[in-house]
Amino acid sequence: MTTEISKNDILTLIKADNKKAFEELFREFYTPLCRFALGFVKDDMEAEEIVQGIFVNIWEQRSKLDIHTSIKSYLYTATRNRSLNYIKKQNTQSAYKENIVTSCSAAENSTDNMMNHDELQKLIVEAINSLPEKCRAIFNLSRHDEFSYKEIAEHLDISIKTVENQMGIALKKLRVQLQPYMDKVLIILAGINILF
Repeated sequence: MTTEISKNDILTLIKADNKKAFEELFREFYTPLCRFALGFVKDDMEAEEIVQGIFVNIWEQRSKLDIHTSIKSYLYTATRNRSLNYIKKQNTQSAYKENIVTSCSAAENSTDNMMNHDELQKLIVEAINSLPEKCRAIFNLSRHDEFSYKEIAEHLDISIKTVENQMGIALKKLRVQLQPYMDKVLIILAGINILF
C-alpha cells in the first residue's frame, strides 16, 4: 500500500478491529475493483454491490481472516469469483423466469385455477415471513441467495447441523401452511428456487 500502513500490517490491524486500516484498504482498492467487476457484469450498480459485499464480508469475518496470498490478489480473486457467481445466478434466474411464464400461462388457462399468480406469491412471501427470525434467515440464504449449508454456517457462525435442523423446521412449517395450494404453489416456488 502507498500509505502509512504497510501491506504486512494491514491484515493484522484489520483483525485487531482497526477501522483506519480497513478504510485505507477500502479507499485503495474499491474503485479499481469496481472497474474490474464491471468488465464481467456490465452493470455499474451490480459491480459496486459485488465489491461492497466483499468488503462487508472482510470486516464481518475479520477475526477469521486467513489470507495466504497478497491482499491485492485475494481481493481481485474474490471479485472475479463473485462476478462469475452473479452471472451464473442471472442465467439461472432467466431460465427459471422463462419456465415460470410458460407454466403459469398453462395454469392460468386451467378451469380449476382459483387463485392468480400474484395472490399465490403473496401467500408464499407471508409464509416465509412467518418463520422464526433465525429460521427465516437460514432459509433465505439457502433458497434465495443459493448458499450451501457450509457457507450459511460460516456466514452466521453456527454449525452445519444447526443449519440442517433449521432448514428442516422451515420446510415443515411451509409445507403445512401452504398445503391447500401446493399444486399451484410449486410452479411459483420454482421461480425463486424454493422446492419442497
